[in-house]
Amino acid sequence: IKLFETYNDYIAVKDELPLPNVSVCEENMDVAYYNPYVDPPDPPEPTETRVVCKFNISDTEAETKICSDTSVLSGIEIDGVELETLQTGYTFSTTGKHTVKYTPKTTNTLKENLFSNCTSIKKAFMPYTLTRIQSSLFRNCTNLEEVTFYGAITRLGESCFSGCTSLKTIDIPNTVTSIGVSAFSYCYSLSSITIPNSVTSIGKQAFLYCSGATSINIGSGVTSIATETFRNCKSITSITIPDSVTAISNLAFYGCSNLVSIKLSDNLTSIGNNCFINCTSLRSLEIPSGVTEVSSGCCSGCTSLSYVKLNVGLKTIRQEAFTLCRSLDRQSVVQGKSVDLGG
Repeated sequence: IKLFETYNDYIAVKDELPLPNVSVCEENMDVAYYNPYVDPPDPPEPTETRVVCKFNISDTEAETKICSDTSVLSGIEIDGVELETLQTGYTFSTTGKHTVKYTPKTTNTLKENLFSNCTSIKKAFMPYTLTRIQSSLFRNCTNLEEVTFYGAITRLGESCFSGCTSLKTIDIPNTVTSIGVSAFSYCYSLSSITIPNSVTSIGKQAFLYCSGATSINIGSGVTSIATETFRNCKSITSITIPDSVTAISNLAFYGCSNLVSIKLSDNLTSIGNNCFINCTSLRSLEIPSGVTEVSSGCCSGCTSLSYVKLNVGLKTIRQEAFTLCRSLDRQSVVQGKSVDLGG
């Protein structure tokens, strides 16, 4: 029996093989070839007009969810074979890698929740015809590791990748202008977050609990940071807020426990309540000149905070703004003047 470790090994010699390509060793057969449908080349061609998902199957007895609604599809192809009847579940005959291709009835968009809770999807490739990712499209696809966009995507919908706990990387296209509410929340394995300059709107909790991300880069198109956007992104150590940002909402960086330093936008005018609460590694903070009020609980629980530079235009320090900041002297500096921080 002749076996091949990879598809490329098979391709290199396939024209010299004496027997046709087969996927099953039958009785008295002395040569078996690698089946390209079980472990196909990856990724598909960028010109592919269908959604391509790579599945990793471990159970051949139970039915695997392959989509949540077939009414928006005109075809489903599994390992090169078109299904005669569209179905949301399929029982695979072999374990390992399988490819499922979906032909949508509408080429530029997909139905909300179409792949939600399809826990066997490992990789997904979005066709060049697609212009937006609908809400909850891949929500709770817990084994999804990688997503590739070939098209000019303009919008990432609400909760589109929420709960994709194995998602390691995401390359947000520079055509995206809007990232929806909770779009990447609870993506624990995401290693970094880069928001391109094209993005002008980020919904609340967009990156909530992305606890594995060690870096966050915010593009110059963003004008505000919504409520809980980066809450509990516990692995980031530093961040720079671009000067395009004028407002940071409540709890935006709550619980970023390894955040040591943050450079705020020079054009910032508003900092929300509890914005940096429990950022226990934060050492210093400089409040920009446009900010007139330090909000309630702004830096509460920042136990390593030892230096705060306030600005001359500051009018109000709200209750408990610096409570439990054990390393901070109650007297801080406002352009050479001493101010009681309280708490």
